[in-house]
Amino acid sequence: MLLSELFDVNRIKLNECVRDWRDAIVKVGQLLVESNLVEERYINAMIKVAEEYGPYIVLAPGFAMPHARPEDGCLGTGMAMITFAEPINFGNPDNDPVRVIIALSAKNETDHIIALSQLAELLSIDKWIEKVSDAQSSKEVMDLIQSP
Repeated sequence: MLLSELFDVNRIKLNECVRDWRDAIVKVGQLLVESNLVEERYINAMIKVAEEYGPYIVLAPGFAMPHARPEDGCLGTGMAMITFAEPINFGNPDNDPVRVIIALSAKNETDHIIALSQLAELLSIDKWIEKVSDAQSSKEVMDLIQSP
């Protein structure tokens, strides 16, 4: 599956206010729940993974990608994104503060591989996170995903 196929404008929220990284994961996870991509318990599993393994989910400067295992309540493969009104810290000294978070729901270990490769390419583009963070609409974000 391509990266653009894993997103939907309804799963992109901009300039969200959050208290901390846990609240950020709850908010982005709720978008997956509302789209019937995960069960509610998947959100707690994403938080638990971050608590157990630390802030490794902060994959690049300003960017985090929480996820959990398919057996933790995954119903389908997809992604949801939020940007923050104010950047937040996840505890990663190299890549904090986070401005953009994308939650991944993957029903198996293969469907999302091409999409992750495409996302890695986007993250390597200078100022791509800044452009996403500054976007004024979900459609603008989708355009940045499809043709950076």
